[in-house]
Amino acid sequence: MNHLLKYSLRLGDNALILGQRMSEWCGHGPFLEEDIAMANSALDYIGRARLLYTYAATIDSVQGRDEDFYAFCRDESEFENLQICELPNGDYAFTILRQFFFDHYCVLVYQALSRLDKQLDQLPALAAKIVKESSFHLARSTKWVRRLALGTNESHQRINRALEELWGYTREFFNYDDTDQSMVRIGACPEKEKLRSDWSKMVEEVLFGVSLKLPEPNWEANGGRQGVHTEHMGRLLAEMQVLQRRYPSLSW
Repeated sequence: MNHLLKYSLRLGDNALILGQRMSEWCGHGPFLEEDIAMANSALDYIGRARLLYTYAATIDSVQGRDEDFYAFCRDESEFENLQICELPNGDYAFTILRQFFFDHYCVLVYQALSRLDKQLDQLPALAAKIVKESSFHLARSTKWVRRLALGTNESHQRINRALEELWGYTREFFNYDDTDQSMVRIGACPEKEKLRSDWSKMVEEVLFGVSLKLPEPNWEANGGRQGVHTEHMGRLLAEMQVLQRRYPSLSW
């Protein structure tokens, strides 16, 4: 599989799996407006996955693959999403902080991809659209991080606990492999150290501004890009793929 195809599928996998997780909040949000906002955000991520999978199908050497194949007909080890995307939602502080971390990552990654010329066909144009979407999501998640950190003692404790639980997973953003390095060489992906520096600067400015301290870097997640996942991924896929698995080639 060529690097461009793998990279496109990885971006799609991140969007699909996180969108699936976010959709689990539908009907369970803390109040009606936020319930609707989270459901709409989940739809944005799933729509993003469709765009990326459709693009991937145009460069896949195996004929007949489409967005449904990539979403519903691959096994766990064939998905290369970051592990942070597949984690159970936890409480609302956990979900919001995960979005905050991932939104920052998406803005930086898709900004780099959108600046390419037409050598990658329509992919830069897709990235330019996704950057606008990600910037909107980032503004929302940033607002919520501040609101929770500066709210009650309980909300501050919850966001701080989420920070400790999630911090190690954010390290995987910067664990590049050959595919990422190949994208760096053509300018489709930020250099690893620049991504780390820019992401850290943006995130720390918000966290320090609301009196949240960064945890000690005692561990870091790794392996999602190579199809190694947490114990939660299999159950997520089982629920998401059950209809297609039970009725192969089902069409509406």
